[in-house]
Amino acid sequence: MRLWTTFCLSCGRVLGEDDGKMVCREELERIEGIETSPFRCRHCDQRLPFATKEGLCYDCFSRFASGEVFLERSYALFAYEGLVKRLYQAFKFEERKGALEDLVSLAERKKTEWFSRLPEVDVVTVVPSHWITVWKRGFSPVEVFWRRFFSHLQGDILQSKWRRKKQKTLSREERMREIRGQFWVSKPQEIENMRVLVLDDVFTTGSTMEEVARVLREAGAFEVYGCVLGRDPFYPG
Repeated sequence: MRLWTTFCLSCGRVLGEDDGKMVCREELERIEGIETSPFRCRHCDQRLPFATKEGLCYDCFSRFASGEVFLERSYALFAYEGLVKRLYQAFKFEERKGALEDLVSLAERKKTEWFSRLPEVDVVTVVPSHWITVWKRGFSPVEVFWRRFFSHLQGDILQSKWRRKKQKTLSREERMREIRGQFWVSKPQEIENMRVLVLDDVFTTGSTMEEVARVLREAGAFEVYGCVLGRDPFYPG
């Protein structure tokens, strides 16, 4: 029983007992996993407007061309748009627990599909935030979400330096340049010769995930894979 009237974040109707915490059942059921998109980048799950010869998005094509590829593959649950984006931002920036519960419920319903796509790994960790960022917010949104699905997640393998510039304020070129040297491995003994899965919230240019993969590989990891809640649907041009 709801203690007060709550309206659906999407359609505006009053939520009932069979609905989510912030979104009605009908709107949640309309959200499809990214695996339903007919054309996707074979390296990062970016949705493509049409099939390409290489099967790569703009960012991954550029990265492969330059030889700067350390990540074996990155997987996404959803495109980072619409309700998925609104719910995650409500959780991350407004600390709305109902948004988290709806996201977890949504991912849980698609769990069979996205779990079957993930490779077998030895270690699961997350892209870290600087400790001051976590302290100010009171929690790590990435870690809180993913611990619902990976109870054995090791959140202290990677560490992050303080970022003077916020990622969301940077251009695509600036993101790729500024991220270099951002992370280091604090527990190399935990990942030596291991296959590592790195979890994050959003994959935009891939610069963060590739940098994390680089430092993990240099610290001794055998292979590094990524998995994110949402893949930014941005098409350059």
